Amino acid sequence: MAQRDQPGKGGGSPHRPEGRYAKSSDNVGLVPSRIMAVILAVLAVALLVAVGAYIYEQFTAEKIEGEVTDAQVIDDHTVSATASIDRSEPDREAYCIFRSREYSGAEVGRAEVYLPPGEETTNASVEFSTTSRAYVSELYGCAYEVPPYLDHEAASGQ
Repeated sequence: MAQRDQPGKGGGSPHRPEGRYAKSSDNVGLVPSRIMAVILAVLAVALLVAVGAYIYEQFTAEKIEGEVTDAQVIDDHTVSATASIDRSEPDREAYCIFRSREYSGAEVGRAEVYLPPGEETTNASVEFSTTSRAYVSELYGCAYEVPPYLDHEAASGQ
């Protein structure tokens, strides 16, 4: 019967099998590990910068908020809506987008309203066409960057 080498029993050879383990002088995985660490550190810093920029933008952006205070379906293809708009910078011009949706949720009409510089809280009203009968009208959003195609003079009554 053959006797097997058992660790700690003194019968085994003290060396490792060739090719199975790296020699201590071989730094085979060291350079790629360092490169990977640098890449991960750069990615982590980039992610932190992106998250920081996003948070900064959210808390320092000029705010324009509002809600529809009155909406009426005039007929199957016309809606009237009024919204109360609060602006953090009332001395700047702005614009708001109203939209109407049918019962299924599909958008059936949209209108943009120019807001000249004025009060911090103002009302914006619009009457606009729809492709079918509207179920709900809402304020889609507002911004200070007024598109150049909006007729500022006609909208402000000048």
